[in-house]
Amino acid sequence: MAIQGAAATALLALAACASAQSAPPAGPDPATPGYVAPSDSTVVARVDTAAGAQAIFVTNRSSVSIVVTGVLVASCENANPCGAIPLQLEVAPGQGRYVASVTPADRRMPFSFRYTWSWRAARR
Repeated sequence: MAIQGAAATALLALAACASAQSAPPAGPDPATPGYVAPSDSTVVARVDTAAGAQAIFVTNRSSVSIVVTGVLVASCENANPCGAIPLQLEVAPGQGRYVASVTPADRRMPFSFRYTWSWRAARR
């Protein structure tokens, strides 16, 4: 399934947001003992199965709050929703948060999808 129009624009915007960290992270000074910078290694996502749905969770293993700014559900086969999901969900240091849930459009059929997500350091 090809992504077109607004969904393609959203995909590009989400990809750009995930790699562009222009503002310094809010929170402890990097010189502070115990400081763990937010990065693609310390801010991670996983998908869990629950009650026929696939739940996307983001875990923040850094010592700085982050904000999940969006999820893009793509390459959908019988999946709902499919497309860009704009968000502004803060995830505190050391915490995890549910950010989206994908279910089959027709529960009698299998479903599949791919997802990407974007985040930034929280501004205080």
